[in-house]
Amino acid sequence: MSGAQHNKGVRHCPFCKQKAGIRIIYGSPPIAVYLLHLKGEVILGQCRSNKSSPDWHCKACGCRWNERTAAIVHPSNV
Repeated sequence: MSGAQHNKGVRHCPFCKQKAGIRIIYGSPPIAVYLLHLKGEVILGQCRSNKSSPDWHCKACGCRWNERTAAIVHPSNV
């Protein structure tokens, strides 16, 4: 995937409702994705993810959520 695909579609946070959600990328990232991480455009997750792993992170409040399962991790539990 290209860097543009990773950053495509900033999301509204289900917790604070601000449009500040950025993608969480799992696995070993290519250099283009790592550079996006350094610019604050994506978050790097752990090496592995599962179906319930959060795939979005709110830069405003710290909430993390999974769009597929609608699971929300409150910022104080991250």
